[in-house]
Amino acid sequence: LLLVGALVPLAGVLLYLVSRYMRPNLRRPAEENLRVYQGRILLRNSLLSLLGLPLLISYVFTRGVAELVACGVLLLVLCVLTAPSAKAYQRWLIS
Repeated sequence: LLLVGALVPLAGVLLYLVSRYMRPNLRRPAEENLRVYQGRILLRNSLLSLLGLPLLISYVFTRGVAELVACGVLLLVLCVLTAPSAKAYQRWLIS
């Protein structure tokens, strides 16, 4: 369990680095840029969903429902805050 706990931040850093290198290229077709953007969003959201891992580990030890509820609320808030939009896509294209 400790080894997994040590590898999770490393996996998070790797996901972050990969998502930072996913850049738009205006010479690509629009569909391909959209796929790259969606892949970047998926990687970013995967990284953010790791924030709920301590709550799930706490649930394993305590079996309290509060941890599950808190993890669910955290994931719902992250979904709302990081939902892709046309405006965010356009900003990403110009960057």
